[in-house]
Amino acid sequence: MVGVTPRVLWDASFQMSFMAMVGLILVFPPLQSLGRKAVSAALGDREMAVSVANSVTDSFGVSLGALIAVWPLIVYYFGIISWVGPLSTFLAMFSLPGIIILGALAGIFGLFVLPLAQVVAWFAWLFLAYLLLVVKIFDLVPFSQPGSFDAKWIWIYYAALALALWLNSLRPKLIELMPKA
Repeated sequence: MVGVTPRVLWDASFQMSFMAMVGLILVFPPLQSLGRKAVSAALGDREMAVSVANSVTDSFGVSLGALIAVWPLIVYYFGIISWVGPLSTFLAMFSLPGIIILGALAGIFGLFVLPLAQVVAWFAWLFLAYLLLVVKIFDLVPFSQPGSFDAKWIWIYYAALALALWLNSLRPKLIELMPKA
């Protein structure tokens, strides 16, 4: 994209998509590791419970990783800070596979067998209704407020995030260097 249209670098949508991917690649793995350690410490060796809890913490880690990477751009471009964003995203994401899969099936079936498409679409509607309910509930919560970021704060935020990720990557090496008691 940048090779064909270099000005895309200054588009908010490109910057946010790029930083969301950076969050998934660089921020999510430490969050996943932390979540899995917490699950293991809390649940021990109960395989089924650990598997379910790991799935939930991984899903939350994916959302949080992307949000951590995109947050300053959201504040900069849209002028709002949402303190309930991670929780609302976490609750809403459970509906997305149902919406996507059933919506696609309804569209495909609609080309051939309209009554079947309507039945599938009703099931897709259940997931959509849940998503809208989550959005409406969190819209009532007064934890979003106007905010603004000067561009220099974005650079400071990302420098601090990069430093935190770098220090986290050094942690295993530092632990090895520490004397064993």
